[in-house]
Order: sequence, then C-alpha cells, then structure tokens
Amino acid sequence: MGVKFLNQNITTNTVRPTGYKFPVGLSTMGSTTLSADYLIVAGGGGGGGYVGGGGGAGGMLTGSSSLTTGSSYPVTVGGGGPSATGGDRGVSGSNSVFNSLTSVGGGGGASRAELVQ
Repeated sequence: MGVKFLNQNITTNTVRPTGYKFPVGLSTMGSTTLSADYLIVAGGGGGGGYVGGGGGAGGMLTGSSSLTTGSSYPVTVGGGGPSATGGDRGVSGSNSVFNSLTSVGGGGGASRAELVQ
C-alpha cells in the first residue's frame, strides 16, 4: 500500500528550519484501512510570576491506531500556557486531541507570592 500527498504544492508556510516540509494531507492508495503510529503532545504550562516556578510539561501519548480511508479524524494541537505577570500563577497548557485520544496540558507554575504564604 502506498501513501500519497493530497496537495503536492506545499507552501513556504509549512517549511521548518531543518528543511522538512509537512504534507497538507495524506490519503491511502489501494486499501480501506491502515495502521498509523501517533505521538500526541499537549501544550506545556506557563511559568509563575515574580520569581515563580516553571510550568509543567504537556502530557504525551504514543501508540498505533487503525484509520479508515475516507474517514475524518479530529485533531487539536494544544498550545502552551502564557507565563504569569506580577504575582500570578502561570496558565495551564491546552490539551491536544487525536480522534478520541486526549493528552492533557501541563499545569501552570506557582508564583513566589503563593509559595511564601
């Protein structure tokens, strides 16, 4: 079974510093199902304000999943939480989702003001 790019005209918006170009989409040729390995990483938490602690790392899930040709699979890429200003706690990172699998975002770091109370 081969895999082809759905969009052969990859734009400069998808070029990474190493030169790797991400495909815009994939489709399978000749089979109705395929097995795909996945890596789902959630956004990390932002650091706490006023000499606070660092935010927690986003969760990570790995494994394999069977995918069906012609089906849609929801994907959400979780962003990192912003660091705090003043004496506030950092904001937690957002969850990342692939189909029914969810990787949980990292927690925000505590501020120094919270630690000395």
